[in-house]
Amino acid sequence: MRVTVARDIGLAVRGRRRELSMSQADLAEKSGVSRKWLSEFEQGKPTAELGVLLRVLDALQMELTVAPLSEGDPQTAGLSSKEHLDLDEILDELDKDPEP
Repeated sequence: MRVTVARDIGLAVRGRRRELSMSQADLAEKSGVSRKWLSEFEQGKPTAELGVLLRVLDALQMELTVAPLSEGDPQTAGLSSKEHLDLDEILDELDKDPEP
């Protein structure tokens, strides 16, 4: 699943919780959060702390994977390779230029 907003991960957590037949109270207790926090998170709370999120995912036997966008990704569609800045490449080019 590709996550682009907090609500996406909240929905994934809710779906997995339901798949495991867990109540919000069960998951909250197992992951050390309040039921209220979990409810807000499942609704897309954008300020969830990463450490807390990881505890919830662990309790659901889920993992978080972070990867670069692929070249064919809709978020990068229409951008030329020149529009993807590579800081190392820029610095290398600057090192090659003679000083004025």
